[in-house]
Amino acid sequence: MSKASLAAATPPTVLSASEARVSLPAVLDDFRDHGLASAPVFFGSHRKAEGVIIPVDLFYALIPAIDDVLLKASVRDRIAENAESLDLDAKFVASLGLDPADFDL
Repeated sequence: MSKASLAAATPPTVLSASEARVSLPAVLDDFRDHGLASAPVFFGSHRKAEGVIIPVDLFYALIPAIDDVLLKASVRDRIAENAESLDLDAKFVASLGLDPADFDL
């Protein structure tokens, strides 16, 4: 299951929920043996990826990026709700550490 780079990854094999459940002991062994180099495990209904299992250290490393995605979604929703009353410009949005292009500015 170990994989050095996800950038060149082929489409993932998607396990059913029951296959993922049965595979958990082996997945945990792989995480222990290979840490961050372990491949993610995708699972879902009808072989459509709906969830992914990753090593906890990778999850912790991704928290800042996850926070950014959630923050951008929240800001985008608030801008959409209050677009007429807000006077935002690209410089202000950039000063928040956000990309103005994400907000059509």
